[in-house]
Amino acid sequence: MSEPVRVLYAFLQMPQNSFLGLAITSATAPLYEHYATLQRDWGPPVLVDQQMAGAVMWVGGDLIFLAAVLGVVLGWMRREARETQAADARVDRARLEIRERESRLAERVARERDEG
Repeated sequence: MSEPVRVLYAFLQMPQNSFLGLAITSATAPLYEHYATLQRDWGPPVLVDQQMAGAVMWVGGDLIFLAAVLGVVLGWMRREARETQAADARVDRARLEIRERESRLAERVARERDEG
């Protein structure tokens, strides 16, 4: 895939995670009745636990996806920099060859002028 498509691909994964995390966080009742019927002597109530898990999924997931997008963009920038350096090196070599040919031509013209 090209870099723009990679960035778009990674970025478009984020809404799925965000909306699911938001839905879990916004729920007003436990999503799984089985967990609501469990007797727990530790931790927060089931609904609060579910909402905190949704918030972790929402915020934590978005941060991970943003880091992935940033990684793809940085890789893209590094590749572009390498290609730019290679193109600059090719142009520099071509300019050097042109200067050498100009120098040889100037010497030949000077010799012909001196001989003629």
